[in-house]
Amino acid sequence: MEWPKISFPTGRKKGSKGKASVSKKVTGVIALEKVDPILEKISKEGMGSLTAAERKLLEDARKKLMAKDRSSDSVR
Repeated sequence: MEWPKISFPTGRKKGSKGKASVSKKVTGVIALEKVDPILEKISKEGMGSLTAAERKLLEDARKKLMAKDRSSDSVR
């Protein structure tokens, strides 16, 4: 028995470029490569184990995410 071929719409029209590719460099955003290890450290050792620089990086990342979230809410 052969299964029928099913195609799903991609949600964009032919000829449109859609969203930017992931490979493009994003400016003004804190890299997840820096945040993820800090979150792992918190998970293993607790918030008290963070250095001042790590706390600042997390705070900056939080502020940028909050600003991004607010700007996307106003677009909707």
